[in-house]
Amino acid sequence: MMKVGAILQRPNGEIWARYRGKLQNLSDKRIVQTYDAEVRGLLNYYCLASNYYKLSYFRYLMEQSCLRTIARKHDTSIRRIKEKYKDGKSWSVPYRTKKCDKRACICKLEDCANSSRYVNDESKRHTFYPWKLGIWQRLKNGICECCGVKMEHQGVVHVVKKLKDLKGITALERIMRRKRSKTLVICRECNLLVHQM
Repeated sequence: MMKVGAILQRPNGEIWARYRGKLQNLSDKRIVQTYDAEVRGLLNYYCLASNYYKLSYFRYLMEQSCLRTIARKHDTSIRRIKEKYKDGKSWSVPYRTKKCDKRACICKLEDCANSSRYVNDESKRHTFYPWKLGIWQRLKNGICECCGVKMEHQGVVHVVKKLKDLKGITALERIMRRKRSKTLVICRECNLLVHQM
């Protein structure tokens, strides 16, 4: 969206929403529908991402850019545009079709396909699973996943070819079966115990 000028980044790294002069000649409904199509396209593209909820800030910036564009067109403030097009707690632009009256608004994260499993369930949205991190992050944490001790030296990655080969006899095998992970970051002491068996 930086290419079209809706979002700009200042030299200090701050990101802010900007009005789009090219859309000022369109009707308010067309401006909102243009922003909605751009936001919906990006949200649908990333809807399977595990951190999908982080796109809420992008959606907020696009909404602010849309409001600034409409406000610039009418030579007024964003607050007055929100009051004019108020629709419950949000805002939307009303328009009439042959059959009925409708309202144009920018889609929300939960409106996009396949995204509801990340957005609607707040408990799943912020759940952190340390064993689902990449190996390098798990090594960087420096905690043995077998005994739970903070490692002084860099850990060792224990790897098995197949989970079905684990019989669950040792504590290490039971942990790997419970986590359903073929890799486990362990300390040197645990690694020595594994190889002594």
